[in-house]
Amino acid sequence: VYHSMKEKYELLMTEVQGLEKEKAELAVQLEHATVDPTKGCSVSIKKKLEKVEVSLSRARSETRRHQEMYRKAEQEAQKCRSLENKISHLKQGKAALMRKQKEAAAKHKEFTETKAR
Repeated sequence: VYHSMKEKYELLMTEVQGLEKEKAELAVQLEHATVDPTKGCSVSIKKKLEKVEVSLSRARSETRRHQEMYRKAEQEAQKCRSLENKISHLKQGKAALMRKQKEAAAKHKEFTETKAR
């Protein structure tokens, strides 16, 4: 689960970086088109830029959502590890108590046998 979440997050980060790069390139093209109107249609560049900004916004929000999901999954995993350690500690304590109980029972049996003689 973690690996797929992490891969998806990394893909989204790559997409965000690509969209930011494309946005910067379109901004430069738009600037050149507005300075020199013969170099291309600024309207189409503006539309492309708007489309890229919408995609960038979506990708950023998706990235934040995945980051939060990953963080929560990590917290849950940490809780699981903590509980597993606690269970292990309790099992060790139980085993130690059972050993002590056996030893006490053996001593009591030995004491009663020696007393009976």
